[in-house]
Amino acid sequence: MFIKWEGKEYEFDPRSDLTVQRLRVLKQTFGPEYGKFVTLMQNAADGDADAMVAVMWVMKTKAGESCDPRTVPDFALGEFMEAFGEAATAEADARTEDDGVDPTSRSGAGSQGSTPTQTT
Repeated sequence: MFIKWEGKEYEFDPRSDLTVQRLRVLKQTFGPEYGKFVTLMQNAADGDADAMVAVMWVMKTKAGESCDPRTVPDFALGEFMEAFGEAATAEADARTEDDGVDPTSRSGAGSQGSTPTQTT
């Protein structure tokens, strides 16, 4: 996904960006739960400040910016979570379009619904 932040666009794909080495650094920096992929992503989704700092650190280092996870500059968590959410929604919409599914359909079956069966 592409996250727009502070006038830049950062790419973040947890599946490939949260490598063993990066998770080990996060575990050493923030504690044992931050070395666990699923826990880190759940904490980030819940708005945990350290988890979002971890995401920010991964994004910045992936983009070639010098950044230490302990000294990531302060940022507005709500604004970053909004940018993160917008990026996740855009990615989900793009995947849905690629699959040929109508993203406005609740069932995911596209815009063509089934015809009700008439009973007598």
